Amino acid sequence: QLHPTFEHTVEPTADLKNLRGIYRYKNNDLIVYIGKGVIESRINAPQRAKWVYDTIEYSVINDPAKQFEWENFWIKRYKDENEGKLPFYNQNSGRSH
Repeated sequence: QLHPTFEHTVEPTADLKNLRGIYRYKNNDLIVYIGKGVIESRINAPQRAKWVYDTIEYSVINDPAKQFEWENFWIKRYKDENEGKLPFYNQNSGRSH
């Protein structure tokens, strides 16, 4: 079964035109955040102004339920591969719908 794999890559200054989906921020190839929603508005959120990252990878997913599903999938996978730890800027493990 195919699943979203953050197949698009942009710099933080890119114009993403209100794309919705899942995304992850990376700094020096390390994942520092995994999230979902309207990608551009999340990037421009004031509370993220001081975050350090150099790349955004994302998959377009318009269905909010699928966004939750795939955000949870990728956060769980990250934790499984990193001794239960979350990416640096994630404060929770996602949530169910």
